[in-house]
Amino acid sequence: MNARTVAIAVLAALLAACQPAEEEAPPDHAAPGILAGSAFYFERISMPEDASLELVLIDTSGSTDRVLTRAVIDDVGSPPYPFELQYDPAGVDPANSHELWLTLYMPDGSARFSAEAPVDLSRREMQQVRLIALEPDSETVVEEEVEPAPEAVENDDADNDDADEAAQTGREKQADLTEISDWQCGDIRIEIVIDEDDAVLTLPWKDQVLRQLEAASVSRFAGGGIAFWSDAPDTATLELPGQEPIQCRPSRLPSPWALARDAGSYFRATGNEPGWVLELYDRNNPVLRLELDGGSRELLFDTVIEDPDGDGYIAESPGNQAGIILIRESCRDSMVGWEFPYRVEMLLNDRELSACGRYL
Repeated sequence: MNARTVAIAVLAALLAACQPAEEEAPPDHAAPGILAGSAFYFERISMPEDASLELVLIDTSGSTDRVLTRAVIDDVGSPPYPFELQYDPAGVDPANSHELWLTLYMPDGSARFSAEAPVDLSRREMQQVRLIALEPDSETVVEEEVEPAPEAVENDDADNDDADEAAQTGREKQADLTEISDWQCGDIRIEIVIDEDDAVLTLPWKDQVLRQLEAASVSRFAGGGIAFWSDAPDTATLELPGQEPIQCRPSRLPSPWALARDAGSYFRATGNEPGWVLELYDRNNPVLRLELDGGSRELLFDTVIEDPDGDGYIAESPGNQAGIILIRESCRDSMVGWEFPYRVEMLLNDRELSACGRYL
């Protein structure tokens, strides 16, 4: 019996143990409708205390828009912002068009981000909504504060070591940033953050700290067998161990690994056939986000129980249950060949999925 079969068997046993005893509940004809989702923004800033997110569900079918329900989430902090909006289904015609209006307010009441997203009320969950900056040059923006590095403590747990190392790299990345740029290098989309003589390179499979090397008329950074250099604003070269140099061009799209990290994710994994993504947020109260079927479907789980050993999770949301095991071993992506430090096995309801990933 191979390791994957054992992992799936363990997940199945865990999920079975978590199944509640079936009870026949009386029908609740007054049950509210629920629209669940999450919102985020790309900008590398954090909201101050007492910032709030307003959600308004609108029926847009008539000559004038009709408000179905409204809710406010106080003191939202940093994204992502998961939400569950309740509405009265008796006042909803599923054949009509509906939109969700979201506005992120500063403590002084000024609107900082907003979005208007179409909604299908026949589905309980919707895709992530990107909030758009209303005042990109506003002086009211609060820059993300850099927390001091915690004092070193002895810890023999390899998973915690990986998480701590990822967090430390993130802190180095956030300090005194002078240049952040995104590049497309062949199949690899990267982010590089330059801080005077140092840089942090975000690759899909790892973050690498680079040091600047002396080179005439060329910005060259190297470390860990990896080099990145540029001799013009719109061209660069990425050198990876054992590979030919890869030509890079500026990318208008950010690295999805850097984007997830900046949104608060601490672990990310990707799988294939069809493509799917797993992201874990908030170490203290984990939230699980899944993109399935090539990104056409999203699931959010805010009921997530972590195994005491830190290598597995049980997650539940209405109509779905997932068991996840993080296995610390080399994992090669079957599509592109990138090698990650973790293999992920997930049992989603009755569906078995595998992925490769890492701590961010």
